[in-house]
Amino acid sequence: QAHIAEGDILFLLNGTTTRAVAEQLDPAKRVTIITNGIDIAAALRGKPNAEVILLGGVVDYAHNTLCGPLALKSLEHLHAARLISGAGGITEEKGVTIYPYLVSAYYQNIVRMVSEVILVADRSKLGRNALVQATALEEVDLIITDKVVPPEHLRMFKRHGVRCEQV
Repeated sequence: QAHIAEGDILFLLNGTTTRAVAEQLDPAKRVTIITNGIDIAAALRGKPNAEVILLGGVVDYAHNTLCGPLALKSLEHLHAARLISGAGGITEEKGVTIYPYLVSAYYQNIVRMVSEVILVADRSKLGRNALVQATALEEVDLIITDKVVPPEHLRMFKRHGVRCEQV
């Protein structure tokens, strides 16, 4: 919550960890959240000061997300300061990988648009790859993860200029 300030406009992309971020959002904070996540929009329902913008697209029920060309088109008129995203996997070779293939089509556009990329991922995502590359580690500013992270992963973050907060 320390990374979501009053008045923020941010992307909060779908995932179980990012849904937890949405659930923990202070209901008093006035924020605008742009999301592709059906679950995230539902989690924000009880947050009266959160304006929620759902990216359009095809419903992918397997991942509870909206994706495809319409979602990419939606980005043309939107601007946000930061991206908060989960990951299916994080490795040195592939960077950040995700499972929904169609989401990868606009993930990079979002990364280029924002000034800060924050990953929220538990240690189970470290050292494994998901289906498709979302972005390189160099594009990530901060990863928020568990307290128990193997030292080799901490060194990997440092090599790629990624700050790490262990909570």
